[in-house]
Amino acid sequence: MATLKVNIALMALFFLLDLTFLLLMAGEFAESLTIHKVGGGFGLATAAVAFYAGAAQLLTEDNSWFTLPVGPIRRRRVD
Repeated sequence: MATLKVNIALMALFFLLDLTFLLLMAGEFAESLTIHKVGGGFGLATAAVAFYAGAAQLLTEDNSWFTLPVGPIRRRRVD
């Protein structure tokens, strides 16, 4: 639940990771090579998003000339 409050990049990362595991599990149960390949494609997309999110966490204003946008989530005040 804490990931949903950080930024959109981490939300996308864990969403893609869930889809990857779901597709790989479905491919194993259905014994379908096509579903396995789709799950592998989602795994590659997950790796790309993970690399981007990790790089964005490392490239901050304090130690870099530029930053990567991650889509910050605005915090609402609850009274």
